[in-house]
Amino acid sequence: MRYVLLKAEFYSPYTSVQVFAEHGRGPPVPPPSTLIGALAAPFYHPEERDIGNDVLGQVRYVSFWVPPYHTVENVSRHVSIFSQKKDRTKALTIAMKLLQGVSIDHVYRDLCNYAGFKCPSKKKNPNYNALRREHIRQLEKFGYVEAARTAAQILLQPASRLETYFAGPAYILYVVEGPLVDVARRIHRVGPKEGLVSVTPVEVRAERVDDEVITTRFYVPRVGGRQFLNCVEVHMWDAPDFRAREPVRAMMGVPYCIPEPLNDMHVEVADGWTGVRLIGGDVDMYLVVPAHAAP
Repeated sequence: MRYVLLKAEFYSPYTSVQVFAEHGRGPPVPPPSTLIGALAAPFYHPEERDIGNDVLGQVRYVSFWVPPYHTVENVSRHVSIFSQKKDRTKALTIAMKLLQGVSIDHVYRDLCNYAGFKCPSKKKNPNYNALRREHIRQLEKFGYVEAARTAAQILLQPASRLETYFAGPAYILYVVEGPLVDVARRIHRVGPKEGLVSVTPVEVRAERVDDEVITTRFYVPRVGGRQFLNCVEVHMWDAPDFRAREPVRAMMGVPYCIPEPLNDMHVEVADGWTGVRLIGGDVDMYLVVPAHAAP
């Protein structure tokens, strides 16, 4: 088991939405599920697939050191056309082609892959060609302008989301085993694919601390402390598979305490948890971890 600390520079605001929603105020910091997802991306590269036990089984604990921050709620797509992953910009190209008179048959595959159209599956339908022709006929009846508008709305919808602006670098802590120790050093994004993040590994030594009260800016699950001071309570998923493990509680998530924007958080350590000090380079910080992840 190793403690891997990463210094993260956010060059764009961290954005989030509510669980099971397309807009609204999500947590102001990356939840554990997002941090594990960031770890899975380089682990599975160049493929993308659902996160399995090959990743989850090696993660003992994750947390996020929150720098001073400010939050606003903004239009979710306000920079999409200029700052957007390549696949989604294809939707705008499809819309322009349709308006120029290009046939739906010519752009059908892109409509299915990038513009949110529900198309028959070639693998699941032995009569795929017939279904494809019928679907194209329906889209032509729908109209080229309407098809173009539908293709482009994925970029232009006026939904809102929470944006968090960090006043300095953040730190991500992974307590992991096996090959994830090296994989964690290759993280290239945290949160939405459009986010710009630079991550630098920091060599640290982890020491157990027996203090009853720990002062920290790492977030902590509510169960990790008897009492909290300067705590902002938020609900987050503790892992990407939380929905499958806890389908009823998934709507709310797990209660966590994050520090206030400017004030450090004080945690009275609960039974089954312990304080840890991280020392290395210019880093000297404290956090609270479950006993099974203690050094």
